[in-house]
Amino acid sequence: MHTNLTEIMSTVYSRVSQLPVKMKESKKMAKYQDKVSEAASSLSKSVSEASEAIAKNAVAAQELNMKFAQGVFENGVELLKSHAESTRTLMQALTEQSQKRQEAFQALVRETWDTYMGVFPSPFRYYEQTLETAESIARQGVETAQKIARQGVEATQKATHQEKQTVHSATK
Repeated sequence: MHTNLTEIMSTVYSRVSQLPVKMKESKKMAKYQDKVSEAASSLSKSVSEASEAIAKNAVAAQELNMKFAQGVFENGVELLKSHAESTRTLMQALTEQSQKRQEAFQALVRETWDTYMGVFPSPFRYYEQTLETAESIARQGVETAQKIARQGVEATQKATHQEKQTVHSATK
């Protein structure tokens, strides 16, 4: 924009200088040339100041946009971290509850077994085997539940690790 103004001023000046020599020498022409030069200078200064103001405003707007984007990103990362921690805590609580249930169930089965064996020792061998099988199945069920809970914790930890890597990669 500044180059165009210089070209315009140069064109105006060359045309004015092409006027007959008589006119150049006259006072009117001198005044005219002074006014044209003054106007061109004023226009050039105005354009330069406007361009500078536009550039400053553009830089300020860009800085505000960057701060906003950074704030959104940082808040999103913090939210993801919070959710991952909550999920990890929940999975640990579920694992602990599963272990407590398994222990309680095993104690119940043992007490029941001991009671039956105390009352009916040999005629109920078939039932004894059935109870052993039931206890084994129950133990396997509890172990499977614990395994699933551990896998859930591991999957959550893996997802959290991947989120951290993604966030780390995105911040680079």
